[in-house]
Amino acid sequence: MEFGKTSGMLFTICEWITRLAYVNLLWLLFSAAGMFVWGIMPSTVALFTVVRKWLLKETGIPVWNTFWKTYRKEFLRANLLGLLLLIPAVLVAIDLMFLKTVAGPLQIALFIPLWTLILCYLLTLLFLFPVYVHYRAGMIDSIKYAWFHAVLNPHRSVIMLVAVAAVIFLNLYMTALIPFFSGVMIAAVLMTGGYHSFNRIKRKTVTQN
Repeated sequence: MEFGKTSGMLFTICEWITRLAYVNLLWLLFSAAGMFVWGIMPSTVALFTVVRKWLLKETGIPVWNTFWKTYRKEFLRANLLGLLLLIPAVLVAIDLMFLKTVAGPLQIALFIPLWTLILCYLLTLLFLFPVYVHYRAGMIDSIKYAWFHAVLNPHRSVIMLVAVAAVIFLNLYMTALIPFFSGVMIAAVLMTGGYHSFNRIKRKTVTQN
């Protein structure tokens, strides 16, 4: 009896390892298909869509069909969202380069607001894809809702940020993991954190009503 339970558990673990590796390979493949510049955003949206369905216990979904359908459907909109995200990132990069050229009181005066802006940007990114695939909101609304969830859940935001940093460190330390688990591990961390945040706010709303 115990042997049967152990075998069943091992089979389930192996099955999930295979699923995670498979969807991560799809993420890399479809990102490369768009030469990364145009492929990374729709591919990431498709990745988060699959992970969200797994989180909702829809484990029997056809991964290939779900991924491809989402990638094709979200290709234009996801890339537009990527362009929206690129603008502040470029401005911050320019400000950082400018910061290196100045010294004294001016550098100190610019340092705090600039790094505050960077932190706000990173916190918004944590929730952006979970919000985008969960609420199916517009691009601007997704950014606003992502910031809203980050501010309302500071402790969860910090945990998510630390967890993502840990995943990145693990992948850099064990580079063999990158083709199989790099993107999906981050997506799982962020989607899980985002989903708990959505449910928390939903419960609060229901209680207040």
